[in-house]
Amino acid sequence: EYLLVNHYAKAYNPKTAADDGGVPYPLDTDPIAEPCKKYTVKEVYDMINKDLDDAIALNSLPDENVNQMRVSKAFTYAVRAKVYMSMQAYDKAYEAAQQSLAINNTIVDYNTMLTDGVSSETNIPYKMFSRPYMNCKEDLFFTYDQKLFSAFTPEYNAMFEDGNVVYNCYPCDTRLYSKMIGLMFYGLDIDCWMSSDNTFFSDSGLTTVDMYLTEAEIDIRNDKIDDAMEILDNIR
Repeated sequence: EYLLVNHYAKAYNPKTAADDGGVPYPLDTDPIAEPCKKYTVKEVYDMINKDLDDAIALNSLPDENVNQMRVSKAFTYAVRAKVYMSMQAYDKAYEAAQQSLAINNTIVDYNTMLTDGVSSETNIPYKMFSRPYMNCKEDLFFTYDQKLFSAFTPEYNAMFEDGNVVYNCYPCDTRLYSKMIGLMFYGLDIDCWMSSDNTFFSDSGLTTVDMYLTEAEIDIRNDKIDDAMEILDNIR
């Protein structure tokens, strides 16, 4: 519902949310034969927060999920942090992010996620970045996205810092760096490269890093620039 209301309704504005049209929010008590009622943006957010409150009050969610496609307490607090950020309730968002990080504050060193590969063209060994499937402690909830079919443009590559392990070790083979990839993915006559077939990121789940970035954004809003930079440097 949080994704739906952000895609199909106006952004939450505390001054107008009670009047802005939102999205349906199906309830167990709704008659199945009748169309779902459309709620206001405020009503949708209120119901999301109630569901989060009820889930936490049950005290049955594990700190660490059974697997990363099941929710945990850390993920529930992370969702609450995102919801409060959208509501511009920044103090509450900061508190929720801290509650999530109190359970799982892992930042993975991606330099430890390197495997050995050999170029099919040159037979030269190389190091390949390989973020494993459903096995990265940063992920609070995992939604499958294999990065094999993600072509990176020269403009995107130029944004990486020197020494970045993803930039240096993401391409899985020199044969996947070619104009063919640029033509196939973008219709442009440009060199692009593709990633390892064993590299997975969660495309719409939440991570511990998302919670650190939430804290950093709120620190910036509160003019705590040094605190925000310390968080960003820890991630880097």
